[in-house]
Amino acid sequence: MDPLSAISLAGNIIAFVEFGIKLTMKSSEIYASMSSETDANRAMNTITTDLGVFSENLSRSISTHSSAAEEDIASLARECAEDAVKLMRILNKLQVAGKESKKGKLPPLIPALKALWKQKDIEEIQQRLTNFRAQITLRLVALINDKHSSMTMLLVELASSTSVQLRELQSNISQIKDITYKALLQPSQELANPISVSTKLEALAKVGDNAIEGVLKSLQFDSMRTREATVAKAHTETFEWLLTDNFDFHRWLSRSAGIYWVSGKPGSGKSTLMKFLCRHAKTHEALNSWSTGDLLITASFYFWNAGTPMQKSLQGLLKSLLYEILRQCPLLIPVVTPNWWGNAFNLAIDEPWSWQEVTEAFDRFTAQTKVSCKTCLFIDGLDEYDGDHSEMVEFLFKVAKSPNLKLCLASRPYNVFEDAYGHSPDRMLRLQDLTRDDIRRYAYDNFESHQNFMRLKSFDDQYSQLIEEIVNRADGVFLWVYLVVRSLKEGLTNADTVSTLEKRLRQLPSDLQQYFTHILQSVDDVYWEGTTKVFQMTASALHLLPVGVLTILDDEDDDFCLNAKLRSMRLAEYEERVRILEKRLNARCKGLLEVRATPGHLYGSNDYNGRHLVDFLHRTVRDFLRIGEVDALLKSRLRTPFDVDVALCQGFLVQMKQFIIADDPTICRELPMIKAIEDLCYHAKRIEILAGVAPTKILDEAFRAVKEDSIIHNPYALFHSALIRHGLSRYLEYKLDSSHDSLYMDQDILPLEVALTGSDTATNRYTHHLDPGVVQVLVNHGADPNESIPGSLSQWTVWKSFIAFLTATKKFNWILTSPDTIFRTVEILLKAGAEPYEGLSRDMYRILDPHKARLLEELIYKLSHPDGSPHGNTVTPQPYVTRNNNHLTSVQNQVTQGRTAEAKRRPIPANPNIEPRNDGKHRSRIRSFFHRLE
Repeated sequence: MDPLSAISLAGNIIAFVEFGIKLTMKSSEIYASMSSETDANRAMNTITTDLGVFSENLSRSISTHSSAAEEDIASLARECAEDAVKLMRILNKLQVAGKESKKGKLPPLIPALKALWKQKDIEEIQQRLTNFRAQITLRLVALINDKHSSMTMLLVELASSTSVQLRELQSNISQIKDITYKALLQPSQELANPISVSTKLEALAKVGDNAIEGVLKSLQFDSMRTREATVAKAHTETFEWLLTDNFDFHRWLSRSAGIYWVSGKPGSGKSTLMKFLCRHAKTHEALNSWSTGDLLITASFYFWNAGTPMQKSLQGLLKSLLYEILRQCPLLIPVVTPNWWGNAFNLAIDEPWSWQEVTEAFDRFTAQTKVSCKTCLFIDGLDEYDGDHSEMVEFLFKVAKSPNLKLCLASRPYNVFEDAYGHSPDRMLRLQDLTRDDIRRYAYDNFESHQNFMRLKSFDDQYSQLIEEIVNRADGVFLWVYLVVRSLKEGLTNADTVSTLEKRLRQLPSDLQQYFTHILQSVDDVYWEGTTKVFQMTASALHLLPVGVLTILDDEDDDFCLNAKLRSMRLAEYEERVRILEKRLNARCKGLLEVRATPGHLYGSNDYNGRHLVDFLHRTVRDFLRIGEVDALLKSRLRTPFDVDVALCQGFLVQMKQFIIADDPTICRELPMIKAIEDLCYHAKRIEILAGVAPTKILDEAFRAVKEDSIIHNPYALFHSALIRHGLSRYLEYKLDSSHDSLYMDQDILPLEVALTGSDTATNRYTHHLDPGVVQVLVNHGADPNESIPGSLSQWTVWKSFIAFLTATKKFNWILTSPDTIFRTVEILLKAGAEPYEGLSRDMYRILDPHKARLLEELIYKLSHPDGSPHGNTVTPQPYVTRNNNHLTSVQNQVTQGRTAEAKRRPIPANPNIEPRNDGKHRSRIRSFFHRLE
């Protein structure tokens, strides 16, 4: 049972008992309040509705691994739920009777109600409710004193917390104890003020539920289930053989621990098999035999090298598994994540998990013995892990040492996995060797569903021989079978004879790569250029592309994205655009790209724009397109130069401006806009890096679209934050150099703070990439590293926050930024006047290697002793971004201190007409700092 859920059930029981007693024993008061048949019917409707709510609340499912006291509470709740249903049935009959009485067929409702309470059924319910009142007192005392209950274990885990909410929780439990103990001393064993007790119990349960939800939410990340949602379902009755007693896998599920490895060629169906196993009832039946009465937990993860960093990293794996494990068994939360659990009672969790916290939480889970449970993890695509495969193997061996945990793994047969898992025949299978019957069934079912096949087969038995030839040539590769069957069904549509179909089959290469080449060569030459563009755009995108991004493909106007109007569309128009794009993709890509409708889409549960995403048919298609000669072939089909990043920026701009659904209030509009901005800025940064210029027209138009969309809260902060975090230094410089342009942020956020730590949101802090160019642009335009962060202590500056951020992330092995980038950024800040503090030298040695730390020490000394003299003049630092000499005289300026409260924006004015700051005070602080060191 989840922590505190028994408490919630107890509160529902008390509330229902008091409601039922009042209803059945104090009916005279109810009758007195009814002056008409209308009042009677209204009262009946209200009572029936309340009973329905009680019935639902009392029928909540509970774990079979509860303590004895918790199970007693649950048993009593089930009995109460049955009585609630009985009362509802009786009252429903009377409501029907009341309607018929208007026709004179039955007596009026009020007399019928009076007669109701004399029935034997009601008398029995009255007696049962009275008994329940006494029982709940006893069982509540037992629950509070049960050392094995979820609530007791919860409080033990939180004993060291100083949370105000926790102290209130403990106080409420103490009050409930007092009330229930006093009730035991009464002859009737009735609770004093039962409604108050029920309210307190519900409050306790809500505190626990909110804390659980907060911890689980902190583990979630975008696209956590996207890959699983895109994996094809297994064909009917395929893979069933693996879950029979004849195979070692079933015996491993039901009896053994350790690791089982599924090896398979590319396209053999490994991911489909893993999805099948995770969801099949027989898998869970076999695992329940292994768990021998302990709580069974199953969790899965699908590595995806075409996905986001979290979808192909160890951190993504562990966070996803922890989320599933703790969601299924919340009682593990205080055991596995004690700090996060304690924080969940103090305040809303809005910080990201550090790498150290994730690994420590997972280690606690594998080592814990407080909660009796057994866990089976299904991990697909080890070969798609974006890291050292040997380290992954070592990590999984370590995890598998737990006697209460087993792992089912799937990958291509790389040597590293063969060496690790390929020596135990009873703990592995090679999928392509075992699927002949599945392939035969798949081919036959698909042909049989074609109306011409059955008709032609009745005239010529040789049609069936085609299926055997497919099975023989497939070599266990389901993807090849899928492509071949699709091609042959086209022949069936044309009423091809057996001999024609055989020729068609023999012309199709057995090798997947050769088959893909054959498909590319079959594309009409009029589409060649479009084929190359769409393949390059899909392969270069960070995520699966929403269909709206690819609508630019056939538009010959290069400025279409700039000229397109900002408007909403109806759902019907959106669906028509999806249908058209599917047809165009099919003509240009011949099925190698697909539009997928997926509920586990990228942009959130209520975003229709993310429900139709363009993806490769299979990972092998992406791998094929990366082959040098294939890439050269595609590029040779381009008539004019094509910049894929520019095209993606244009596509995301169109997505922002036109793909907004207007006629469904449940659809989120803001989130897809935010995502489109993030993706547009990512590709704009690539343009800055590769071409050396910023796509200013596209970014200007994107900003205009954001400003004009009324649904976006604080569009200035949203857009400018994205520019800063993605490192668009050239465009930022252009914006700040333009007349009357400023960077507006939220009232409590400094642009330089965003540049250094990505601190506008917790998620952005995790995905933030430090860019020295942006830092230089901001300080050139007046950003002060010594400015205090709004809402913090006066001495907590942007500069100190940055060093603390680097120190903490280095400690947690979380820094993705190169040491050179950190060095250049710190150098820029010191030259811009960042004040040294006691302990800075120590921090530099923690963050950087000794050589770079010494260079920074020397820089600090030079800044404090210009020209070799402690009293000389400072040397004007060279900016990171090259600027003309006229401009250098005005770049050292302070950030405007005033804030616009009404708009909640913070401007950094471009080219402010103020004198450069006097650095004398700064020099004296540096000298003081070095004197302390000496």
